[in-house]
Amino acid sequence: MQVRAIAFWLPKLGNAEHDWEDGCAIRLPRVAVADGATLGVGSSRWAEELVTGYVGREDCDTAPPAPDGMEPWLAATQDRWRAGNAARATSDLARIKLARDGAFATFLGVEVHGLHGGGAPEWHG
Repeated sequence: MQVRAIAFWLPKLGNAEHDWEDGCAIRLPRVAVADGATLGVGSSRWAEELVTGYVGREDCDTAPPAPDGMEPWLAATQDRWRAGNAARATSDLARIKLARDGAFATFLGVEVHGLHGGGAPEWHG
């Protein structure tokens, strides 16, 4: 059986593509989506860090999380997000907003098994 995954996305009605503050990443067997909160600061980058970190990134030394290791993975992902945003903060106001408000996202990560053989496929999220 050949398995292929495709992600489709659109910005909210009336918004430009650069206003999209969500994230989606696929690297089978993992799939992740995140809905970045508009009221946060850097939510689009946070959503992207979450999804790419969960499925595994070639440019990152942090391994994708094990089901029982979400807390260390999340802490490392937060550190990477903070470091990137601190470098981008060009004013005192931006640094204050980052420290006070931060970013928010709803996140779902799923690992799918059994796609390439006998037995019924199953997933863990």
